[in-house]
Formats: sequence, structure tokens, C-alpha cells
Amino acid sequence: MNTLGFDDVVITEVFDPTFGADRHVAQIRLAAGEGDAAVTPDELAKVEAALKVVDPAIRFAAVESVGPKVSGELVKTALYAVGAATIGIMIYIWARFEWQFAIGAVVSMIHDILLTVGLFSLFQIKFDLTTIAALLTILGYSVNDTVVVFDRLRENLIKFKTMPLIDVMNLTVNETLSRTVMTAVTTGIALTAMLVFGGDVIRTFILAMLWGVFVGCYSTLYMAKNVVLWLGVKRDWSKPEVDKDGVPSAFRDAPDGGSDPLRL
Repeated sequence: MNTLGFDDVVITEVFDPTFGADRHVAQIRLAAGEGDAAVTPDELAKVEAALKVVDPAIRFAAVESVGPKVSGELVKTALYAVGAATIGIMIYIWARFEWQFAIGAVVSMIHDILLTVGLFSLFQIKFDLTTIAALLTILGYSVNDTVVVFDRLRENLIKFKTMPLIDVMNLTVNETLSRTVMTAVTTGIALTAMLVFGGDVIRTFILAMLWGVFVGCYSTLYMAKNVVLWLGVKRDWSKPEVDKDGVPSAFRDAPDGGSDPLRL
């Protein structure tokens, strides 16, 4: 391959548990020449001819060429998918809690997605539709942990009305910490087994998920709630108790029978 004049040649072995002892599969990645949109058919023919000199029995299972146009469409599709999922999740959390919680959850999820994409960029891992599916799965996993913490936080805000907000948040994290850690660890064990024995077909998906579980765990604990702390939040969702006749119980306890609510 070095004699063919390509600037960047990467050869990796493809592993699959179903392969027999006499079956060996390799993936060869070639970088297109400067100014070329993709590797030309003539260059591919030279590669095939050179490899057949080494082993005449070699077979080429698939040949894929990804140019700038295809890559641009893939990036656009990923942005649309992740953006639509993020907006939907933000609307749900806004309706379920408050807008501060929605912003905190979205910041946490964007952080998880950016770190996952950065990992793939740093190590030059293949980015395809499977990876996009992994990003969407990471969004769901991350928001699941975040909603659990937010739900306990809202309960504690009602229970501890006079406690400082930062103390209520620390208490909430401590109460949900064991659940968050156990969920991440058990999920990580299953993903690690799939990463080792699942083969190359799902390896990029599992790698993205494994990394997403790690960053999603700490972003829930250290980012989502801190954004809520910075924005401030409503301290009491409780409503006044109402008697059968519709008079609030606080008014009923007033000295004059509740005729003057301003006296309360």
C-alpha cells in the first residue's frame, strides 16, 4: 500500500464472534488526494490489483466512498435529529417543572453530546447513522437521570422552605446519589460486555453509549442542578388547603372567621 502514493492509509482488523478460524476481514481507509472529492475508481482499481498480488484469493466485500457532500448531509441530519429531540425534551421538562429546570437539563444534554462528538473527532472514529442513534440514546439516558434528581429537588423545596437553595440541592444530590451511581455502573457493565463480545458492527454505537453514560452521570450531578441554582427557582409549589365550602383553611382559622383575608 505504501508504494501506491496515498498520504493516509489505515488498516484495521474487523472482529466478529461469528468469524471462523480461517476467516480474516480487514478494513482499509484511504484519504483522497488534495483537491479530490473522493478516491477515484482508478485508484481503487490499483489498490485491488496490489492486494491481489499479495493474495490472489482475496475478496472485496464492500467498497464505500464518502465525499464532502455525503459528510455534509450526515452532519445536517445529525443536527436536525439532536435538535428536535432536545427541543422536545425541553418542552416536556418546562411543562413538568419550571423553565429553569428545562434550561438546566438542556445545558447538561448539550454538554454530553459535544463531549461525545469531541471523542469521535479526537480519535478519528467513524461517524455514521449508528453514531447518530447513539447520540439520541444518550440524550434519553441523560435526561432520565436529570428528571429523577429534579423530581426529588422539587419535593425537598416544598419540604424545606427556609433552607438555603444550595443546601437543598446538595441534600437532593446526596439522597439520589446511590441510585445515579448504581444505574450508571450496571449500565456500564452491560455495555462493556457488548463492546468486548459484540463485534465491530455495533462497536461505535456501544463506545458512544459507554462514554455518554459516564459524562451523563456527572453532568446530571454537577451541571444541571447548578444551572438551576444560578437562575434561581420557585421555592414552594404547595397550594393552600381548601375546605368543602371552598374557603381556604387559613382564612377559617382567622379570629373573625376569615371575613378579612388581609388580616392574615
